[in-house]
Amino acid sequence: MASGETFLFNPENEGLIMGEKKQPAFDSSVGCLALIMVPFVLGGLLILGLAVSEWVRVVRLSTDFAVVNARLVSLEIDSNDDTNSYYVTYRFPVDGHEQTITEAVDFRLFYSLAEDIPFEVRYVRSDPQTATIKPLRLTTAIAGSLFALLWNALVIPVTFFAAANYRRQRQLSRYGHILLGEIVSCRGKSGDDNKFTLEVSYRFRPPRAPRAIEGRESRLRNDLTDQALPQSGTTVRILYLNEKNFCLL
Repeated sequence: MASGETFLFNPENEGLIMGEKKQPAFDSSVGCLALIMVPFVLGGLLILGLAVSEWVRVVRLSTDFAVVNARLVSLEIDSNDDTNSYYVTYRFPVDGHEQTITEAVDFRLFYSLAEDIPFEVRYVRSDPQTATIKPLRLTTAIAGSLFALLWNALVIPVTFFAAANYRRQRQLSRYGHILLGEIVSCRGKSGDDNKFTLEVSYRFRPPRAPRAIEGRESRLRNDLTDQALPQSGTTVRILYLNEKNFCLL
């Protein structure tokens, strides 16, 4: 391609430049990523809520509690694929009446219980439905909190990045205008998967701007694998909104 000819970095934007389309061709994966991340954000909030709930439970069982003897009502094993879940139903006296609780336990505690042998239960005085026969340990609450923090520390930044990029694209699409620029350098490289990546450095000067703005973008262009690449000085078009929001067309 000779210097002076206009080069389309993304051929799908030809209709926009010719006035046949009103919207630029953006990478749809940005919007898709933002949508895909929504369930992960909701899952992170749920995990965080469960971690907070576990801490509240531990604190209440550690500060406002009573310990009494309980009697076994039933033992139940729930088999699901290759895993078993163990449930204990027990009954204990509270203020003249009996409270019945079903609790998930590990298999060691499950098999240590017998109908004729009483065992201790710890419950919250103001809420007897909050009770446990398991040893009160902080490890579960700490592990849940660390997992919730790690999950949200990974998910929230990715979601924020995807949402910000999607918003940036929408604003550029709605309010951006087309400017002329020129290629500074252009190079292509072929990957092991026979995909040809084009990398273009370019510059342009917006109206009333004190200096030129430079940018660099890369894109898969398998159609240029065996073609001559645009030279330095080749004209390009840029969709421009401000100094931080623009793209090569």
